[in-house]
Amino acid sequence: MSDLVREDGCFRFIGIRLEQEFGFVRIGLLYVISGLGGSLLSALFIQSNISGASGALFGLLGGMLSELITNWTMYANKVAALVTLVIIIVINLAVGILSHVDLLTLDDFYLVFFSVLCF
Repeated sequence: MSDLVREDGCFRFIGIRLEQEFGFVRIGLLYVISGLGGSLLSALFIQSNISGASGALFGLLGGMLSELITNWTMYANKVAALVTLVIIIVINLAVGILSHVDLLTLDDFYLVFFSVLCF
């Protein structure tokens, strides 16, 4: 139940902000591809666990972090934005580790983060 509340809060905080800036189609594709990628990696390497929406959540977090770094000059309060995002990422990692969620879904975070920064 705590995972549901945590993920819902993050989707509302991160997803709405990203959707307003980049549009429904881009964020929808990011969400679906990250979710499928996380579930696929989980199914291939850890056959006893199901990742749920964690892959999609970490994909959105990676997209948000890359958006923050890419548009760094546009932010008025840069440190507050970065600290807030890092706190959200750390809380999600901590809760994910404590609730035994497979960490292969974190690969979505890194893949999205570095691919967006490269383009």
